[in-house]
Amino acid sequence: MANELFSPTTLWPDLFDGLSEREVFDITNIIGMGHQEGWNPTREETENLILAYQGKIDAAEQDRRARAIAAQRVASFDPVAASA
Repeated sequence: MANELFSPTTLWPDLFDGLSEREVFDITNIIGMGHQEGWNPTREETENLILAYQGKIDAAEQDRRARAIAAQRVASFDPVAASA
């Protein structure tokens, strides 16, 4: 999976509308580095990263949102399906 092309700008082009070329470059590089380490960001995580990068949410809000996403994943985790 880590070798597959992952393009958040193709998956969610609307999230990148209105961003400068530099902002898109920076954000896609941040996501790309995480993807190489096994992170497969969701649309929500990508949106939160963009908002944090732009300074529209602070670090505390970004952390709160990340924790909420993690809690949601834990709550919906199915160990039987994961072991199949």
